[in-house]
Amino acid sequence: MRKVLIADDLVNMRWVFERALSKAGYHVETAEDGQVAVDRALAERPDLVLVDLNMPKLDGLSVLRRLKEHYPDLPIIMMTAHVSTVTAVEAMKAGVHDFLMKPFDIEELLLTVFKAV
Repeated sequence: MRKVLIADDLVNMRWVFERALSKAGYHVETAEDGQVAVDRALAERPDLVLVDLNMPKLDGLSVLRRLKEHYPDLPIIMMTAHVSTVTAVEAMKAGVHDFLMKPFDIEELLLTVFKAV
């Protein structure tokens, strides 16, 4: 069973992601901020990380950079409602696998996750 780590500071977003991905057969872990996401990923490597761009403690770009230092091949999907060209370029240079623009539907989420793993 593929393990997915979801990092989002909004509890309702984590709940929706966890429910959808669990129903699709993934083992899901969640993190409420960027630092917790890094700590959980380093403790037990997930197969995929979904990370919100704007979070407390560590933002999504910082999470992306830290995890890529340890797991260069780990697919990381960045989620955001607002992304500037500069941020998108930074994320691509840091190794982001894909972007999910909020709001998105569950089918789009599942397809993006399926393609990544």
